[in-house]
Amino acid sequence: MRRWESESVAERRSFELPFSLGTVVWQPTMAQRRAAWKLYLELGDLPGALSRLDRVLDEEIPPKLVLAPFAQIGHATHRVLAHAGPHVGDRPTSFGQIALRVNKRGFRPFVERWGTRLQVYGATRPLGMPAATHELMWPELRNFVGEAHLCYGELQAYRRILEEMAGVIAEAEPVTAASRASKRSRA
Repeated sequence: MRRWESESVAERRSFELPFSLGTVVWQPTMAQRRAAWKLYLELGDLPGALSRLDRVLDEEIPPKLVLAPFAQIGHATHRVLAHAGPHVGDRPTSFGQIALRVNKRGFRPFVERWGTRLQVYGATRPLGMPAATHELMWPELRNFVGEAHLCYGELQAYRRILEEMAGVIAEAEPVTAASRASKRSRA
């Protein structure tokens, strides 16, 4: 690692993490900023894929296709961190540790909980019935879509935090639970 990559490049910033994971004070290095930018780019296509949540209830998109982008968040996080190296996760408030915490305590539990339930329900599919048709008859479909909407909101907040961490937006409005709720109520 080059010395300039480990030097702080900005003042400390405070972020309220998604999923009510608390507030973290972060002082970035260039390497951490680059890793945040790469993760922001990796997650860039997911909001588009997840914007079709309402079509699940209209029996157009099976739940498995909604669950997949959330699972990709974990893969993207690990890919970016593996490429960036250990120096972006060398302390509890480093970018790597923050990204892992958001994935492990936010997105992963959602994917595991609903993926398991959907898999158990899928095992009851009658012979000859297409899997997608069966998924759309899932008794927990409305609950799943409701939680997926909440998780989607957390993803949007996380992407705004990544933007700021990467230095894409220098002085963003603080990302807090209150600002997320206010934004949702305006939509």
